[in-house]
Amino acid sequence: MKIAIIAPSPVPFTIGGAENLFCGLQRYINDETPHQCELIKLPSREHSFKELMQTYLEFCRLDLSHFDLVISTKYPAWMVRHSNHVCYMQHTLRGLYDTYHFTGLPETFAWEGAALAEVKDLMGAAQRSSSSNIELETLLEYLVSLEADQVPLGTLDFPGPFARGVVHFLDSIALSTSRITRHAAISENVRDRADYFPDDAKVRVVHHPPKLSLFHCGAQEYLFTVSRLDGPKRIALLVEAMRQVKAEIPLYIAGTGPDEVNIRALAAGDSRIKFLGFLNDQEVLGWYKDALAVPFVPYDEDYGLVTIEAMMSGKPVLTLTDSGGPNEFVESGVTGFSVAPTHEAVAAGIDALCQDKDAARQMGRVARERVSGITWAKVIDTLLGDKNLSVPPKVKRKPQIAVGLTFPVFPPRGGGQSRVFHLYRHLANFAEVELVTSCQPHEPAFHGEIAPGLVETRVPRSRAHQDAETEYSRSVEWVPVTDIVMSELYKLTPDFECALKRACGKADVVVASHPYLSGALQEFAPGKPLWFEAQDVEFSLKTHILPDTEAGRTLLEKVRQDEESCWRSASLVFACARRDIDELTKLYGESAANMLDVPNGVAIDDVPFVPLRARTSLRTRIGLGRGKTVLFMGSWHGPNLTAVRALMDGARALPNVTFLILGSVCQALVDVPVPENVRLLGVVDDAEKAVLLGSVDFCVNPMTTGSGSNLKMLDYFAAGTPVISTEFGARGIDAAADVSYLKISDDLGLAIQAACLKEQWELQQIADRARQLVEQKYAWNIIAREFAMHSGLDALANVGLRELTPSNR
Repeated sequence: MKIAIIAPSPVPFTIGGAENLFCGLQRYINDETPHQCELIKLPSREHSFKELMQTYLEFCRLDLSHFDLVISTKYPAWMVRHSNHVCYMQHTLRGLYDTYHFTGLPETFAWEGAALAEVKDLMGAAQRSSSSNIELETLLEYLVSLEADQVPLGTLDFPGPFARGVVHFLDSIALSTSRITRHAAISENVRDRADYFPDDAKVRVVHHPPKLSLFHCGAQEYLFTVSRLDGPKRIALLVEAMRQVKAEIPLYIAGTGPDEVNIRALAAGDSRIKFLGFLNDQEVLGWYKDALAVPFVPYDEDYGLVTIEAMMSGKPVLTLTDSGGPNEFVESGVTGFSVAPTHEAVAAGIDALCQDKDAARQMGRVARERVSGITWAKVIDTLLGDKNLSVPPKVKRKPQIAVGLTFPVFPPRGGGQSRVFHLYRHLANFAEVELVTSCQPHEPAFHGEIAPGLVETRVPRSRAHQDAETEYSRSVEWVPVTDIVMSELYKLTPDFECALKRACGKADVVVASHPYLSGALQEFAPGKPLWFEAQDVEFSLKTHILPDTEAGRTLLEKVRQDEESCWRSASLVFACARRDIDELTKLYGESAANMLDVPNGVAIDDVPFVPLRARTSLRTRIGLGRGKTVLFMGSWHGPNLTAVRALMDGARALPNVTFLILGSVCQALVDVPVPENVRLLGVVDDAEKAVLLGSVDFCVNPMTTGSGSNLKMLDYFAAGTPVISTEFGARGIDAAADVSYLKISDDLGLAIQAACLKEQWELQQIADRARQLVEQKYAWNIIAREFAMHSGLDALANVGLRELTPSNR
């Protein structure tokens, strides 16, 4: 596997236990396992709330999809979104968690003011779509943009109750069990801290070894400790205790830090206390070697590598009862002493060690045995689980599916492309899928993986094929006929014929996405199951598109024959809506095939949910102005053209409303007079579409014709945009009526006017219900899982290579 360890790089930079973990873990993976590991660090500034949010945002945006597994250990690195993310926690931002009480500040925050209301709305959207980072990015961008004059005095103080609440919220999403595949902690102390992990997380504790190695036990000549010289390490307490120690034994203190001047001043006059400053690794090992014992007295340490290093050197450790992690190894009188956090108790512990050096040496022997099982191998086994294999496991063979299509799929732009891409990329969890597609002669050929387990083989049509198709299109007044004539012309593109034949040869199941290639699929895959993906009723659809001429009627009859043949030959028919199956039955009679409803869906993680209150600033940023804005999306498709005509009639009656039209339907309007308040945006990419969906006031769907269901409705719903639609436009979407959109009765303009008069809270309720509907029923992963179960794919996916023979296919 390719593994990324993702971590913050503190500003200003310093090396501590975290850096020792990153480097040790990376080195072991690369040197001792078959995996490859990269350490990726981003500068992490946290001197103010704005700086901290900027760092959270940068990790949130980081794309590590080219790795098989990601390991994070600290905030805010775990904001990275990855399908195989392991958290091996060192700690959260402790000053806003378990040490926050030292500030004396309130723990709760009063959310007052419009800017903070918008924060709450964005937090709600991020919570509802926690599996995605899109809404989190929107929230973080807004938090970074907040200025002190926009919010009540003191809101952005750091630390403070607002910062605490925001960080807890962000961490709760990042560390949720829906995003983290395996939770682990470096110590029981970390695991048991309040609010560090989700309540439903199963947290494994695995202690990691230090970066140092080759420990030795020698003489017993002095006390030695190594530490960063700052408050939480409590070196000052150790120095104060040393003044009360009766034994004449030196204490050597290694390390530097912000409290060094004060600590040196405190130790002045006691000749037994020596400061060593910075030591390299070999020097540290030498000082451990001849120490009598190692005092290590921090406050609530996460883990405490000094404890492990000392014990691996065969030395007892003196720690405090409130030191946290060290107490998982220090057993009083057995491996050292754990005493009360007072000068007197520490001094008494040191004197006890000095008075009986034989007992101290025996404690050291037991201590070394106590930590002997701490190895990098155990850490890797825990973090990687069954993925930590030097020999690949026996591979279970997934069933092979070949899909024949008359159009290219990736990148998806229109509704049909989007359905194919998202449905089959999720079905690739159960089968290996190859899409064999046709494209324009001038477009490049392509063969490759467009999603894990999903391959597209794209073949340009030959010149002879294209010329023949052009003649057919000319005969029917230039209506596009690529799909209709494919069953007759595909042999004119030998490369396509060869690709389809090859894919069918290795397939266990073949799928006709639309009916036009069903004859070729049956020819190339005799005896294999044919599945018919009826995205719509082609005969009915083409009836409204082809002209009522002799040439038009000839091609329409061809459509009917191809669709009937596919209907009668298929062992499984799956359609977007039951009404389409009913219509196909009326047209072609009863079928013995298994019938499934596989509705259109939405890539829920790709469509950010933007609350209405949060849309104003986004709309201003992209230049849409303050007036009401309405959006319609559609491809160049007869029913969409009919809907656009209704939209333009409505636009003429509402000159103060801006209408945006998105998609290839705009290409059909080049020579059509368009009202001044209608803007044709054409085809845009997914990111631009998401921004527009999250900016407008309403989306409209004034559809009155067509079959299947409208994918645009699900995009509208997912984005949290209130929808104004005909009842026909919402066909095939269960439970949508009356709860998820505003109905158009007779007049689109009147419906928009009525919607503009509704209260924002009422519109938000409608948008919330719509988003909930698509999350529960129309997310593509849910649809694909249901289809796999009812089609039998999930059972086939569990069949081993030797078991999958022609006799039981």
